[in-house]
Amino acid sequence: MRIPKPFLRRQTGTYYLQIGKRQINLGKDKAAADIEYHRLMAERGEPTPRITAHAVIDRFLGWAEANREPGTVAFYRRHLDEFKQAISPRLKAAELKRDHVTRWVDDRYRGLSDNYRHNAIRSVQRAFKWATDQDLIPPSKVASIQKPEQTPRETIVTAEQWQAIRAEVTDREFLDLLEILKETGCRPQEARIVEARHVDRERRQWILERQNSKGKKVRRVVRLNDAAWAITQRLLMKWPEGALFRTTEGQPWRKESINSRFYRLRQKLGFRVFAYSFRHTWATNAIKAGVDITSIAILLGHRDASMLLKVYSHLIQDESHLDAKLKLATAG
Repeated sequence: MRIPKPFLRRQTGTYYLQIGKRQINLGKDKAAADIEYHRLMAERGEPTPRITAHAVIDRFLGWAEANREPGTVAFYRRHLDEFKQAISPRLKAAELKRDHVTRWVDDRYRGLSDNYRHNAIRSVQRAFKWATDQDLIPPSKVASIQKPEQTPRETIVTAEQWQAIRAEVTDREFLDLLEILKETGCRPQEARIVEARHVDRERRQWILERQNSKGKKVRRVVRLNDAAWAITQRLLMKWPEGALFRTTEGQPWRKESINSRFYRLRQKLGFRVFAYSFRHTWATNAIKAGVDITSIAILLGHRDASMLLKVYSHLIQDESHLDAKLKLATAG
């Protein structure tokens, strides 16, 4: 069966697609017409062997914008926009080779961390796997590229480091944010978006709707200890509506502004600390205190303990902790 292809009507400078007796106007912009062509063909369940690698990336990013969190879209776009600059706009997706990707990573990310290189390759693989799943292209060769091993970036904030952080942070607004992360183990995003309406005063907890929770599958409950509840109560009096945690200018914290503050902290203090460091610290301290894994997972907002074991287990592999557990396990 002949696969319909777009054509240019030179009199009007417009691209069309002929499907049976129907002519579909694809517009005058060639790149936009190409994307629309592949969208129509995908809806019909027909292969499009002429689709370019650029078109695959554009369609994937369009899908991601409609179906994924802004932070995830920004992650993919950062790498995929770079990759598009490294390949020809005319390169067909079916002609994309592993060498196109590995040479791009070697040239563009030379000297950068294995984590960054890993994420760059993963972004390309994700886009072309999505295109395969959508029947736009046959399975891509880039799927088998070996990525560098990721190195865990999780860091723990020691008691001494926390005191140094408190001495360095002079504004109450940023310190409130740090303390709530430290006391609850919540995700930085959860602290950014929590509003007065999310506070359950009777149960002393935050309840974030499903659409605001990570994964958007179940609502997120953040339980508050005495210190976290005291902070929440004080901020409720200051901000009875809208976001609880705000900058000195009264604006809700943004991811970029938090990252900027942590960058300056690292520069001044001379040790590694990130917003997520407090969540990792909370989890590690809970495990060392003997709290059962299932309870910790629930308090952190995980669906089960598998993520906890995968992400945090390496943080507690110190000799004294394991020796104490061994004695407990073999007592009697």
